[in-house]
This record gives sequence, structure tokens and C-alpha cells, in this order.
Amino acid sequence: MEKNQFWTLYAFLLCVVFSSFCSASYNDREMEKNCRQIENSIFLAQIEAQAKTYKDIFHKLTIDDLIRKLNDQNEWNGYRIAAAEYLGEIGDRKAVEPLIQALNDDDPYMQKSAAESLAYIGDRRAIEPLGKIINDKNVNIRTRLEMMNALDQFNDYQAEEELSKVLKDSKNDQLLRIMSISSLRNIAERNLTLSEDPLNTLFNIYRHDKDNVVKDQAAQLLAYLNEIPPLPEPEYKCPPSYYEISECKKLY
Repeated sequence: MEKNQFWTLYAFLLCVVFSSFCSASYNDREMEKNCRQIENSIFLAQIEAQAKTYKDIFHKLTIDDLIRKLNDQNEWNGYRIAAAEYLGEIGDRKAVEPLIQALNDDDPYMQKSAAESLAYIGDRRAIEPLGKIINDKNVNIRTRLEMMNALDQFNDYQAEEELSKVLKDSKNDQLLRIMSISSLRNIAERNLTLSEDPLNTLFNIYRHDKDNVVKDQAAQLLAYLNEIPPLPEPEYKCPPSYYEISECKKLY
């Protein structure tokens, strides 16, 4: 048995075992939460193992073949996800439009893989579609954050403007607004500045926003850009990554 096949089988068996165990343990709310996290991790491991197996044969296919695999709704999603990832690794701009279409796929893992591949290719045609999903309140927050993580890898004023839209909307989830500031900071650290629109938004948040956590985060970024004097560290803890779907917790 080949190494990749072994790990695929191993992940599948783990998934079966933990699913059975968790099904019997759902009376405990904390156990249910932990089990769902375990199931999600195992499912991802299974997809990654399958993806590695498929990638071993992808190098024999043309770009057009890979795009057909990506678009084939009758194909197993793990195969389509692997095709999306491989197209990103190749970096051929011919794959940009098919990957943009995949952003609207029903499978969140496909959406994530398509977004990451678009960020890797770096074609600015992807910016508006990514921004559209980020600013769509009907989309779940985790998917919106995944799209944001891809968008902040573009060194483009249009990406800054899409992130600025998230920050401007006070009705957006607090975490989403905080992470939009974090994404703007990632761009600023690469470019040493920000364009006019996000700077104006940050100043407006700093002066008028009712959410003190978001306001302080905006102030910290403005201080980093030397737009205002340096500030002390904020007295609260924020999520270290966009994967943590929880609000910042104040200590005072």
C-alpha cells in the first residue's frame, strides 16, 4: 500500500471511530463541542490525504483538464478541492475565472481552497468577488473571514477599499471588523502605507465609533502608520487568528 493511500485509510477509520464515540456523547454540551472540532480536524486530514494522492497524477494533466475537473459537479469534492489547490500552485491566470466561480460553491472547503489559490495567483480580477462575499451578511462569518484572509494578500488599493467597507459598517460582527483592521495592517506592513479611503475610515472609527474595542484597534494601526502619536497597549485580549470565532474579551 502506498504512503498516501495508507494515510487516507487511516483518516477515514479515525473519522468512523470518533463519529461513533461522539454520537454517544452528545448529551454533554462541552463534549459535543470538542467532538465536532475533532470531527472537523479529521475530515480536513482526510481531504488533505486524498488531495496529496490526486496531486501525484495532476502533473500529467493540462490546465484545461484541471479546470474541467474543478468544474465537474459530479466529481467527488475532495478531487475538485485538490484540483483548485493545484491550479493555484501552477499559477496560470487561465484558472482565475473558474476559481472565482468556485468561490460560490456549496462546499466551504472548496470556497477556502479557491480563495487561497486566487490569492496565490494574485490576479486583481479576484478582488471584487472576494469583497462581495466578505460584505455579504447572508454568508456565514467563518467563510467571510476565510475570504478576508485571502484578500489581504493582494497589494492593491481595491483590496484595501473592500476591507474598508467591512470596517465602515457598524452592523458587522465585531470580530469581522477587528480582522479587517488586522488585514489592513498586513497590507500596510508590506507597503508601509495605506491608500486614502482606508485611512479616512480608520480616522472616522478612531474619532466616532461606539465600539471601544474596534476603536482602539483602529487607533493602534493609525499609530503604527505614524498618523497619530504612539498609544499604550489595549487592555483586552483579541483572537490571535481569524480562525477563532469569538469576541475580544475586555479585562476591565
